[in-house]
Amino acid sequence: MPVCDGSHVLEMLRLEKEFADIPVIFLTSRDDQKSVKKVLSLKADGYLLKYLKPLDIKRRIDDYFQAKEG
Repeated sequence: MPVCDGSHVLEMLRLEKEFADIPVIFLTSRDDQKSVKKVLSLKADGYLLKYLKPLDIKRRIDDYFQAKEG
């Protein structure tokens, strides 16, 4: 992203009361431990890698929301 990265956007969201509880699931190509830890420390709801097949990504997102409902 040209101005800021996804973790920076998540930091800004978490600081705003009205957006603090919005579910955020990252879709990224970064799989290094430092990147994963940084995002998860910001209370991301998930971390998916771009190399996954589209159906796997959809399934994991669906699973997340089903778990939240049930």
